[in-house]
Amino acid sequence: MTAQIAQQIVRYADLDGWRGVDQALDEIFFAASATQYFADEATRRNFRERWLGRYLGRYAEDCLIAFDEAGSAIGFLVGCPEDAARLPDFADIDYLAAFAGECARYPAHFHMNIRAEWQVRGLGRRLVVNYAANLAARGISGVHVVTAGDAANLGFYRKCGLLHVTSRRVTGRRLVMLGRHLTAWRL
Repeated sequence: MTAQIAQQIVRYADLDGWRGVDQALDEIFFAASATQYFADEATRRNFRERWLGRYLGRYAEDCLIAFDEAGSAIGFLVGCPEDAARLPDFADIDYLAAFAGECARYPAHFHMNIRAEWQVRGLGRRLVVNYAANLAARGISGVHVVTAGDAANLGFYRKCGLLHVTSRRVTGRRLVMLGRHLTAWRL
């Protein structure tokens, strides 16, 4: 690990195969995930691919990794700059169809995980702001996130500048979409 990426947020695509980063991301991902138990290893691998792997593989330019002073990965944001509701690769995410009209207005989306000891220190906000700035610089019109209607992270996303767009019941759960048009967002 070189000193120049320590204490920074770096695009996954720029790490050029840095050893250990994928293992560190897996550790962060599974530790922070709401799903902690899997029926078998295949189910665990599919879960990882759905919420992390496909982003690292297809959208490496839109995946941001945060490093601490020692050069250890402490959090990440993975995103898709396109309207995933229209992409066949995302057909397995049931809520995208429910929010398809809104996804067209706020096409980019993201997921993020941060090591527990680094939460509530401003790192998550830095990741979101960096991602939004990267999208805006490329002319992407908006960004969204979908979370459970009673999730603790709703306040965090609001503090990051995301606004309530709508909510829907999907497979028996109330989900909330928060979004922001990037052209009008002061970063």
